[in-house]
Amino acid sequence: MVITAGWWRKPKIPAEVSVIPLMAATMLGVDHTVLAYTPGTIAAKADPIIGMIRELADPVAYCVFLWACLRFIMHQAPEAKSMMKDCAWGYFLVQMAPVFMGMIRDVK
Repeated sequence: MVITAGWWRKPKIPAEVSVIPLMAATMLGVDHTVLAYTPGTIAAKADPIIGMIRELADPVAYCVFLWACLRFIMHQAPEAKSMMKDCAWGYFLVQMAPVFMGMIRDVK
């Protein structure tokens, strides 16, 4: 950008850049409802994230389980057993969450 006499000189946008898509959309009869929400699109876009979380649950559960084993070695058996149980339940629930959500979605 060039500053001239204290004012910002803005680049001019050619008219054909902004007018042609609007004219084409008007001529084709495109309505503004094209941009409206369609059911299932957000859920479909979240599938890679859900898959990543499910894949990350395995190494995290492995580390937590190993930490619980070390606590067992350090004579902290009640905490270690509770940690192992919680780790197993957490891993199971993370892996089964998509199945449970599918069942809840179908109940509607």
